[in-house]
Amino acid sequence: MRRGLAVGGEWAGLSARACEGVFAVPAPSRDRSAGRATRPEKRPAGPVRWVPKVDYAVRMVDRTASSARDDATLPRVLAALSDPTRIGIVRTLADGAEHGWGSLRVPVAKSTLSHHMKVLREAGLTRVRGEGTRCYVTLRIDEMEERFPGLLPSLLAAAAAEGVGTHVGMAAEG
Repeated sequence: MRRGLAVGGEWAGLSARACEGVFAVPAPSRDRSAGRATRPEKRPAGPVRWVPKVDYAVRMVDRTASSARDDATLPRVLAALSDPTRIGIVRTLADGAEHGWGSLRVPVAKSTLSHHMKVLREAGLTRVRGEGTRCYVTLRIDEMEERFPGLLPSLLAAAAAEGVGTHVGMAAEG
């Protein structure tokens, strides 16, 4: 079967692990005669067995700001910021606004982007909010400044001076 998050029969392109609190629950099984799309299970030989496509219901939960202080330890934050792509994502989100994942332009596969976002979220650097089938992300600037004073401004200044993370950006609007 295809990997990823299926919502109402459509593939959102994000893994279920990418958003905190995502629960994927299989819909009730349906009869093949009901017109559900099916496809063969891969087998080397013998008769073909048909497997029905599964629909999922999705519920996304926003993490509370109080948990950011508990999650954010210095080793976790520094480990999350050890990758140039993640530094680029933090530089892009540093404007303080909430951005949809679809507007991020990162030259990596969607599964890799999901991994990077998960690492940033688990380190306490970002907050992910789900709305329907879309995920929105914000940088926890205030919480990070409270927990580690001066860390983010120093990091952003050093990254800008060395050109780290310039390959990450936002989609052009319009």
